[in-house]
Amino acid sequence: MWPLPFREGIERALAPDGAYDAHMWVGACVHAFALSPSDSNVHVAERLLRAGASPNAKQPISELTALHLLAAGPGHSAHSAKCVADAELRLACLLGEHGAEWRSRDAESNMAMHHACLHGRLHLVRHLCEHGS
Repeated sequence: MWPLPFREGIERALAPDGAYDAHMWVGACVHAFALSPSDSNVHVAERLLRAGASPNAKQPISELTALHLLAAGPGHSAHSAKCVADAELRLACLLGEHGAEWRSRDAESNMAMHHACLHGRLHLVRHLCEHGS
């Protein structure tokens, strides 16, 4: 989970009455939230995506998107497996709603589906299948 001051800072910057450039989030990425799915991180990722963050931004060199990272699975936090799986599915849905390319390939030509299968992430394999991956 993100440190509270960091999350609070993003929340303030995303507030409707916050003083920020309306375009400051365009092109931002949500990779970090895919690495640490939780209720609060999914909420912040949703706010960033609504503000223009890119669901398809790729990391340099590896070309991994947030969906690739989510499918590969982060090291789980202290949350129960069920809570983490629910947060992962909510984040996958949000990424899709905001235009994530389900068939995007990383630098090794893997799609998110490949990562999900390789790591035994059956809940995400089902979700990706249902959405055309």
